[in-house]
Amino acid sequence: MLVDIAALLILVLCLVWGYKNGLVRSLLAIILTAAAVMLATWLSDITSVLVYDKLIEPEITKTMVNLTSEYRQTSEYQGILDGLNDENSELTDNETEFDAISSSDNKSLQNKDLTNSEISGTLDSVINNMSTGFASYISEKTGISTADTSWYSDVYTLDNTEKLEFLANPLEHLSEIFTKEIIKPVLTRLSASILFFVFLTLIWVVFSIILKTTGVINKLPLIGTANKILGALLGLFFAAIIIYVMIMLMDLIFTFTGDNSLFDGSFSADYFLNN
Repeated sequence: MLVDIAALLILVLCLVWGYKNGLVRSLLAIILTAAAVMLATWLSDITSVLVYDKLIEPEITKTMVNLTSEYRQTSEYQGILDGLNDENSELTDNETEFDAISSSDNKSLQNKDLTNSEISGTLDSVINNMSTGFASYISEKTGISTADTSWYSDVYTLDNTEKLEFLANPLEHLSEIFTKEIIKPVLTRLSASILFFVFLTLIWVVFSIILKTTGVINKLPLIGTANKILGALLGLFFAAIIIYVMIMLMDLIFTFTGDNSLFDGSFSADYFLNN
């Protein structure tokens, strides 16, 4: 019901808007709006990357470095290291700490057959324990869900030599992957959305000056009346587009929230979603 009320309000507003402005001005407004949206989108996509790289990423890097250092001091991390000593004994020639296993210059591994499937399985176990533990810690400290482990799944596709290189600094590598795969896309999209509305507002201020010059047409005899009626029809068409976009956006949001009760009994939602 609320969706239909909103749709009716949009319809009336666009009808009045179209009649008041007339066909020429309304049509020009639609063209300029489309141009403004495309231009604002292009500018926001470019600048959002620059904003992230120059302003946001340095702060994110500092935060992740702090989280990495803090996690190293936790009993959970120490427990992972202690528990891996026996499990990974076949990787070394003596009972060493895990730091020796993960060190980049580990001489005890130089004579090992790194294509051995047992070694590969052990390395995967090491990576899994380290990754899941660090992911849970990040989620606890930041509130960002890390339940989907696909962000670090590519690590398992590395060969054994590359996995050992990864384990030389596992937390640093995981921190880098998390930033690249999870944080950067989200914050880039967020900054792009904010910049889009900023650019759209600035561009529309310029375009509105152009639109003001077309108002004289409505003052002409006969031509002005016809122009207003045709403008109202165009307003109805424009309203349909706005309502369609609104319902599609709501449907997208409801897909994530799982609650589409606002669509119950809605004529406009049923029409646009099923036609």
